[in-house]
Amino acid sequence: MEFDEDRFFSGASRGDYLEALTAHAGLGSVVVVDGDSGSGVSTLLGQAVMALLDDLEVVRIDGHDPHDGNVVVEALLRHFNIERPELPETLRRTLVDGRIVVVVDNSEALSEDALATMASLKQKLGGRLGYFFGGQSACLEQVKAAGFVVDDRLSLPALTAEDIQDCAWFVLGLELDDGESASLCDRCEGNLGQVLASLAPESPLASSISTDEDEASLSFGARHQDEESEADLEDDSGWEDEGEESSDDRAEPPWRHITAVAGLLVVVALLWFGLSSNSQEDPSTRVIALPVPAEPAANELPIDATGSDEVQPMTPTMEPVARLEDLKVREDGEVILEPVSDPVMQSDPPQKDTVMTLSQAPGDPKPAEAPEPAVAESSPQPKPLVDAEGYRHAGWLATQDDADWFLQITATSQQEGARRVLDQIDRKGAYYEAQRNGKTVWLVLAGDYSSRQAALDAKSSLPAKLREAGPFPRKMADIRGEL
Repeated sequence: MEFDEDRFFSGASRGDYLEALTAHAGLGSVVVVDGDSGSGVSTLLGQAVMALLDDLEVVRIDGHDPHDGNVVVEALLRHFNIERPELPETLRRTLVDGRIVVVVDNSEALSEDALATMASLKQKLGGRLGYFFGGQSACLEQVKAAGFVVDDRLSLPALTAEDIQDCAWFVLGLELDDGESASLCDRCEGNLGQVLASLAPESPLASSISTDEDEASLSFGARHQDEESEADLEDDSGWEDEGEESSDDRAEPPWRHITAVAGLLVVVALLWFGLSSNSQEDPSTRVIALPVPAEPAANELPIDATGSDEVQPMTPTMEPVARLEDLKVREDGEVILEPVSDPVMQSDPPQKDTVMTLSQAPGDPKPAEAPEPAVAESSPQPKPLVDAEGYRHAGWLATQDDADWFLQITATSQQEGARRVLDQIDRKGAYYEAQRNGKTVWLVLAGDYSSRQAALDAKSSLPAKLREAGPFPRKMADIRGEL
């Protein structure tokens, strides 16, 4: 099994928050992702950015960067690489058939003016513009105070001992037993940043692991190259001197590799010359030119040895000729040949076949026509509403109305895992099979509900562990496309 940091953060042990974010992006929602410092908020936002780049216009902002009230406008100008007068027309063209998502990390550091400008832009563009605000717990109240209507809040919970085992393997390549993971969970209080800092020295992949302090800069990647500070430029001026001082310590050229490449070039050259010499003509081969009979002149006619003045038959050719019936004879006996354009069309039409009709005797009754046998129309068999274990699945979902709503609780890679989740909600829901990133998963739904608000209200009735997974509402019309 290969190490895969994305697999851990994309939901296997974090409640499938990434899928919730991507679903909200298509709806133009306002979502707040919060958690304690080091809980992985910046990493999750970075994963969402990478997942949405191919389908939407994703604009990134970091609240820790110096900014003013127009930070969102400046971010849009940088994203589209335009001047300010061009912004209205650019937004109009982009939003004709697309959407824009603004992803804000460390949003608790944003100024009130910046949040107010973002809220004003949201009111003008409506559902064609979405926001993802990430940060600590205080950011939720700041976003609401600016006038935003928050559609969903995703709070990253502390890691469990089982989550730490997954993180150690998929991210760090370390295998922990139950006792080690439980002890580390108590010591770090389930904080992702502290877990990574504790395990990184033991990991063979330690060089690729970022700790709590540099998580935002490595995972979110919101800064641009053209925003380098003057201090960084001043540091660059010292590189040349350091290079001169360390020139004596440079490694020797890889002579063995250079020798191998040179030998390979020699072998290729020899093969090239050998194949070129073989492709020349063999001197023993002789070309023989066969004589071709000369074609007779078009105007030359065969002469009869007897010297008779009788008309000689014409030599058959591919050119259309006149029929014998059409030949005209002059008074001096010479035959005039007049070719026709299409001898087939000039010939007499073929005689039609004679159709014989038998009259029916007056007393003979007409034979009764035998009735055609009725063909039973085969109707498609309806899909079963439940699976072999009695759980409602895709067959039941297909019978629901497009206006119904459901809560998507989670996605699991095992069918049995989906059934266990349904047991926790007394089987008041269903599951179905779908494809995610080229893999087969089973999505678990709770419901149905009469409206989106009813589905949101039903989140409070779910078990605590399922509420932490971040369930979000989905309409049956959208789900039907995956059945």
